Amino acid sequence: MRAINVLVVGTEGFCRRAGSVLNRIGIPFTALDALVEETNFNVVAESLRSIREYDWGIFTSVNAVRSISLVADRVGLRRPLDGLRRVGAVGPASAEALRAIWDGEVFVPKRYTVSALAEELPDVEGTSVIAFRSALASDELVSALLRRGARSVVQVRAYSVRVREDVELPRDHSVVLLGSPSAARAYRTLCELQGCEPRPAICIGPVTSAAAREHGLEVMAVAEEHSLDGLVRELRRVMRVA
Repeated sequence: MRAINVLVVGTEGFCRRAGSVLNRIGIPFTALDALVEETNFNVVAESLRSIREYDWGIFTSVNAVRSISLVADRVGLRRPLDGLRRVGAVGPASAEALRAIWDGEVFVPKRYTVSALAEELPDVEGTSVIAFRSALASDELVSALLRRGARSVVQVRAYSVRVREDVELPRDHSVVLLGSPSAARAYRTLCELQGCEPRPAICIGPVTSAAAREHGLEVMAVAEEHSLDGLVRELRRVMRVA
């Protein structure tokens, strides 16, 4: 197995979670906290006040769950989702984060993508859905659920992320791990600002890899399972064949 200098790019939370996994299996890395999360407090607070109007609550990232937790803590809501009948998450990390604010079962699709969540969400017909997402999220989820017969779908722009242009990009990395489209944008932005040649990327899934290519990055590999564990498994596969 050839040594590869790994750079992890993302929010502080993603870098921390990825670092924990990489440390556990003994892969050296450098983490670059290149994105700042900003919760849209008023938007989230208003949606929580009307949460009982919805049957399904959908979360497409850990960041979306965190935004609910932050707002709930600030306004004194211990169980902010209790008005919902059912809850769905895009993957296991989001489902795990939900356990702090939701006692019931969390539906997770077989494939950890937004499109799979929209396709596999059970008992959608005739229901009202509220989806907590990034400010940059597309309307793909809304359109898919409406096609499947949902009575209404409200998409809450729960948080946004911005690039931290003040962080220094390490020059000695040979591959970059990207866990979101925003991370791809941040990495490319920092490379341009600091005159660094972008390195090949290993991406968590097809949406992130598409964003990486749109930003002119070379995509070395895409995780078969679209989760942090899947991303690390793909890194290990690349290291074995390098």
